Amino acid sequence: QVHQAVVATTGTVRLSAQGDLGLRDGGATAGSVATAGGAVLFTATTGNIRLGGSVATAGGVATFTAGTDIVMDSGAVVDSTSGTNEGAIAMTAARHIGVAVLRSDGTVALTATAGAITDTQAGDVANIDGDAVLLRLAAATGIGSGNAALQTRVDTLQAINTTSGGIFVREATALTL
Repeated sequence: QVHQAVVATTGTVRLSAQGDLGLRDGGATAGSVATAGGAVLFTATTGNIRLGGSVATAGGVATFTAGTDIVMDSGAVVDSTSGTNEGAIAMTAARHIGVAVLRSDGTVALTATAGAITDTQAGDVANIDGDAVLLRLAAATGIGSGNAALQTRVDTLQAINTTSGGIFVREATALTL
């Protein structure tokens, strides 16, 4: 568990665990990770990644890989935006991905290999936000739901759902499929 702020002015921040990996403290304040353009890599080899705080890369790449699920608490934000660099976000989970808020000006790729991609953000807020974003969604058992579509503000969407469920996305602006 990351209970405090982790800040890097150069280089890559790597956080890994054999089991679960969390960015939270269980109390009112969650941990956070920030880089000045470097990459952030979270890996939970056989467990879950739980994001209760913020991750900011200032144009760097944020990568999350979980042996089971990736869950973002409502209010959690992963932000790879920058005024000059094209940041990216990649999340890959063996089962499910629960998305609160992802902000990028590059590519966002979410892969729930044997599960679903769902909206965990309370209220009417874009889950994936960035006008120039290429959004790639891949799931086995659904993307969003009829009651809680993934909310986006992106340029291009590529989505595939292979086994059951449907694809439910609500776009705020024009969209290329």
